[in-house]
Amino acid sequence: MALFVRYRKNEYALLPGDAAFKRIPYYPKEKLTALVASHHGSRGSIMGMPLANKSGMLAYSFGVGNTHNHAHKEAVIAYSNRGWTNTLETQNGNIAFSLGQIIRQVPCGGHKCTLNIIQNFGLV
Repeated sequence: MALFVRYRKNEYALLPGDAAFKRIPYYPKEKLTALVASHHGSRGSIMGMPLANKSGMLAYSFGVGNTHNHAHKEAVIAYSNRGWTNTLETQNGNIAFSLGQIIRQVPCGGHKCTLNIIQNFGLV
């Protein structure tokens, strides 16, 4: 399963989960602004990777203690070669795909939560 989201007018984000890019049947490849690395940046899921458009925001999602050593070096090189050079990693805290000001406190309905935004991509 992959999630494709309109980020801004005519710009999109792709959140592929563990799906290899070649297995995702449709997304507007020419307008992708933001991307989460497939399978935490695994080398086995990069075939068919889209080109970055504009800012090329890429989030690598993996935690502290990363026992599988994600993101794999081969994948990092492949993402960079496709224009995904503006990168952040979730081991440094939750990420917002934002090029401007963001709301750092996420509403959790009065419950304790750890969803607060720690990082964003800043102005590029």
